[in-house]
Amino acid sequence: MSQLLISKATYVCRAKLNQPQERSVIELQTFPHFLFSFENNFSSLKTIRVKHSFTMNRREFAEKLRPLLVFCEFSEFEETYYDEAFNNLMRNNCWIKKVKRENESFYSIKCTEVNPPPSDNSNEPHTIIYPEVILSSNQEGGDNWSNDELVLYGMLQIYCNLPEQERYELKIHRTKFKFKNNPNIMLNLDRVTFKDGNGCVIYSIYGDTPCRFFEKGISSAIISQKKQFSFGDDMKPCRSKIIQYLYGTESLRPVYSHLQEKGYVLSLDYVTISLFEYEAQRIRHKWEEFNKKFPNEKKSEEFIKFMEAAALVGRASITYEDDDGNENPYYSDDEEEEENC
Repeated sequence: MSQLLISKATYVCRAKLNQPQERSVIELQTFPHFLFSFENNFSSLKTIRVKHSFTMNRREFAEKLRPLLVFCEFSEFEETYYDEAFNNLMRNNCWIKKVKRENESFYSIKCTEVNPPPSDNSNEPHTIIYPEVILSSNQEGGDNWSNDELVLYGMLQIYCNLPEQERYELKIHRTKFKFKNNPNIMLNLDRVTFKDGNGCVIYSIYGDTPCRFFEKGISSAIISQKKQFSFGDDMKPCRSKIIQYLYGTESLRPVYSHLQEKGYVLSLDYVTISLFEYEAQRIRHKWEEFNKKFPNEKKSEEFIKFMEAAALVGRASITYEDDDGNENPYYSDDEEEEENC
């Protein structure tokens, strides 16, 4: 049977969830855990594709990045990651996931197939490197599918139907923005909720941009130390891998150590912000803005701290009531300046 592997393409770091007491205020310019990836495909116009995922707290986002952005749309979807017992796929730096949206569902697979050496007296294994392939869950293979798609579909059937499989289920609330000074660059703000109710917030920036904009635009807005990123064909986007590691920090640390030894991941601790922390910061921001607009009805600092504390344990959030009387997350502070992309 062939072995599933992936090239040394994804740089990720370890997660520490729900530890606000250990968190220090991190300035954006010196934030050390940005995960960059670039594709060196330069066109005649000298453009570069930028893809990277990162984390930051909400205040930094509101003060440093939000003024540069225009809201585009909001969406909700579910993702399920499949793995073998002992996280064998993850240990080989591979992912297989199912994405379920309102009107569609599909599988995303990214891996490398390594077969035994061919029978031509060669000692080298036969390696097939697959780009990310999207397979519709409504199809069972067809005349229009490429050989690569058919091979990956076969792998999908094997790994998604193993009786001892591991499943990582999560729900994502995504707010999509574009940059005002370069609409070709998009930013996703993903609020990720795991099956156990915990979660985290992850940002991803992606798009095509002229090199001069990359040097003077996004890079100066995000990070000032150019030595913290580099160009290279071996770096790829890593949002999926971030989520996998955030899902089970303790249980996946042996897997993380294994991937470090293999050179798949960087040897950095990965600190993120939980959904509860993010909501607490949003609540503080809301009441601070309320006090500025309505000084005669100003809320005390004790009241704001009380609401923050309630949010940190999941007992307070910003919601709105729909026409059916159901409460839904309210993200209006992220959706100002609404505009079609």
